[in-house]
Amino acid sequence: MAKTVKRLVNTKAKDIGSIVMSSPRDDPKMVANFKDLLEKMFLLDPDKRITVQQALGHPFITGK
Repeated sequence: MAKTVKRLVNTKAKDIGSIVMSSPRDDPKMVANFKDLLEKMFLLDPDKRITVQQALGHPFITGK
């Protein structure tokens, strides 16, 4: 298992912005909030990853 963790730690994270595409009719603020939420959800370190409660209060979910 240590080898797997080591490989994940040494893996360079992809930029969410390069993966998530938006169209001109999309709300830029909503797209930015979506990207922010995804970045926080996909952190490899569970201590740094967003919790369920935090995610439910995130602007992308609440619309605020």
